[in-house]
Amino acid sequence: MKFPFALLFALVLTSAYGQELRVFRNATPYKYEEYTILKKSKTRIREGQYLRLAPGRGDTIAIGQYKDNLRSGRWRYYENKLPIAAGRYSEDNKIGEWTYYANGKPSLRYNHTDNAVVWQAPVTTDSDIPEGEDVTPTRLERNAVCPGLHQLIVENISYPPQALRNGVSGAVMLSILVKTDGTATDFKIEKGVGGGCDNELLRVVKLNTSKWIPGLLNGKPVSTRQYVTAEFTLTAGDMGIKTAVY
Repeated sequence: MKFPFALLFALVLTSAYGQELRVFRNATPYKYEEYTILKKSKTRIREGQYLRLAPGRGDTIAIGQYKDNLRSGRWRYYENKLPIAAGRYSEDNKIGEWTYYANGKPSLRYNHTDNAVVWQAPVTTDSDIPEGEDVTPTRLERNAVCPGLHQLIVENISYPPQALRNGVSGAVMLSILVKTDGTATDFKIEKGVGGGCDNELLRVVKLNTSKWIPGLLNGKPVSTRQYVTAEFTLTAGDMGIKTAVY
């Protein structure tokens, strides 16, 4: 497994508090992590810089820092070399204004301290409004969003071992009904490939416990059907998963 990325750390470091640190590397077929831990600790208490890379290509997924084993300070997240989220943590909780991206461009700025949208990109695509078993594409005044959902998926999704053994690849599409109060329900696999890939996407999406911010139509919240996709790829030297939320 190659990771063509300049390593961030020397073998022995000293934390801001004078504690000696050492580098720990965790390499699996699914991810590569490199971070510093307290040298004299019997457990892996993360302290200082953290780096996570994707398998195969070695692209950066996350870069930030830990304090007392909790995410702290500024963090940045990527997928396929494009930014998906950037902001600050305090004791593993998001604070202040975070920027979220779609296709590498800012799509949402959200203040996690105030739980408020600061800015949202103008609407350029239609959303699906459910009408019984059907949906009606409609241009909303504001699209439904779930701050940090794409980041959470990228952080937690893995290529299922069963799919790897059997050479399963392809695109999975999951839909979610977002109600007017922001509640997410009625999760459906609209398109699947099997091999555990469908269930893996469903699993990570359901890790989200935050409410969505519903879309607006004529100044009022409206229920919409939202979509999450995951492209599972097994091309030689390019094993990975590309995801999207819309």
